[in-house]
Amino acid sequence: MSEAILPEGWSRPPGFSNGILTEGHRHLAIGGQIGKDNITGEMKQGFADQWAQTLENIVTVVRAAGGQPTDITALRIYVTRIPAYREAGAALAEGWKSTIGKHFPAMTLVEVTGLMEPDAYLEIDGDAVLS
Repeated sequence: MSEAILPEGWSRPPGFSNGILTEGHRHLAIGGQIGKDNITGEMKQGFADQWAQTLENIVTVVRAAGGQPTDITALRIYVTRIPAYREAGAALAEGWKSTIGKHFPAMTLVEVTGLMEPDAYLEIDGDAVLS
């Protein structure tokens, strides 16, 4: 049995879930998140701002399922330009520190030719095991 996770105030996404929580071992599959504020609908501008908003969205889904950032076990990061990721260096580290802290789950980063949202520079999905 599984339960779709929809954080309070967010619109239901078309054709996918922000997160799926499975019963038993409390595994949360986190759907792909982008640098869009899901309350206002505003797409953040610039790679670092989209990164920070995307991480906030990931943590919001985890918290909505009853978890904490330290419950995140894996993240898959898709970027449209690896050079933009590298150039944003320190700002990315700050965004990580302010949302996830000093927790570092297993991660994969790949460059893709495009994302479903044309204004998105990155998308992140992942998994969490809730304590």
